[in-house]
Amino acid sequence: MSGTYSSFEAYSGAHQGVLDLKTYEKYARMAKNEIDRKTFGRAASAADTMAGALEACECELADILFTYAQVPGGVRSVRNDGYTIEYGSRLKVDNLETVAGATDRVCRKYLCHPENLMYGGIER
Repeated sequence: MSGTYSSFEAYSGAHQGVLDLKTYEKYARMAKNEIDRKTFGRAASAADTMAGALEACECELADILFTYAQVPGGVRSVRNDGYTIEYGSRLKVDNLETVAGATDRVCRKYLCHPENLMYGGIER
């Protein structure tokens, strides 16, 4: 698995991913970090029954993160007289909430059953 919860073979095969190997590896690592953050690090030691869910979640998150990264952003123009800075796309800012919601939704879909890795309360 090379430090991630999925493999390129699983991503391009069963999950029908469209990213090339190098791009997949970059976004799979980002997806793994997102999974680890949302599960408070518990995904790394999850039961074997969660392996398929972790794989599917990482593949779907990789696609979401890649798609978001393609949205144009940055400074498009600067005007000195009235001091105006115009950014490349309002879409980038607006999409931040959309991406956060999408990653949360995907993680909840895969990481709450049969073991709730996203549980934020006290474990007994």
